[in-house]
Amino acid sequence: MKSISGYYGNIDFEQEAAKTDFRKTKGTDLNMANPYLESSFKMTNLAEIKSRVIEGCKTMSPANGLRALRIALRRLDHNQNGLVEPVEFKYGLRAFGIDLNEDECTQLLKNLDPSRSGRLSVNEILHILRKDSFNEFRAKIVEMAYRSLDQSGRQLVSIEDLENNYDVQPNPEYVMGAKSGTQIMTEFLQSWDTQARDGIITLAEFVDYYMDVSPCIKSDQVFENMVRNTWRC
Repeated sequence: MKSISGYYGNIDFEQEAAKTDFRKTKGTDLNMANPYLESSFKMTNLAEIKSRVIEGCKTMSPANGLRALRIALRRLDHNQNGLVEPVEFKYGLRAFGIDLNEDECTQLLKNLDPSRSGRLSVNEILHILRKDSFNEFRAKIVEMAYRSLDQSGRQLVSIEDLENNYDVQPNPEYVMGAKSGTQIMTEFLQSWDTQARDGIITLAEFVDYYMDVSPCIKSDQVFENMVRNTWRC
């Protein structure tokens, strides 16, 4: 099927963008005294939206968490500038079973678009979603796992090293029989597509991956067991 720019399923992006622009410039001026915005605050809040997005990511990809959302948003970023249109973000979330109403979109614009550019920063979205979920204990576990892979001690862990050492058996979807080992391995390797394509995974990149995973796991003990079992360390 021929790809049509600005079209996603039966969504008319131009029409939706026009509606968003109207709300942003005429319906809401992001002023707290604005009655429309006050109504929005009564009906929803950012913490609730955050919780729903995290839960949706957990359901969609239990092992990769928010990294699955990061990849999806990156694909919507056609200009590769780290920004996505609110309409694209809204319908991108639908793939994760998350529907945002107009008031929730207004709330997101207020919190994630302070400059009123009309676009959302992917990094800012992930920063808010990941905030306060990756503590020092989890960081030490992840660093330990990386050291078990980095035999040279020079931070030269390759994609091949990850593939050769990643154990799919602890993955919830593998345990339940929802996906095969091959499917899970493919998804895991694709999750590194957001990094520099030099084939080398640094400690910072490895930690960043688990910062994306962390919000979907509430218990430190469960997080530790997951990392240890995945890398057999």
